[in-house]
Amino acid sequence: MEQQHIQKLGEAKVGDTVQVPVNEVDRGPADLINVLAYITKLDKSYMTYQLATKHGIIAGWHTRNKFHLC
Repeated sequence: MEQQHIQKLGEAKVGDTVQVPVNEVDRGPADLINVLAYITKLDKSYMTYQLATKHGIIAGWHTRNKFHLC
């Protein structure tokens, strides 16, 4: 199962830059659809990632299907 996950979405490593989509209700009409972030930590037991921007850490741990590699 893990191999299918990596083949389909690509392997993400600590330090990679990613695009995180922003919900429509959380952005204004002139705001961007995606936010650039980078991976700071990886929890291999749950395959979740901690993401951060230049303004700080994004709350919670994110699964690989919630963001796109740049």
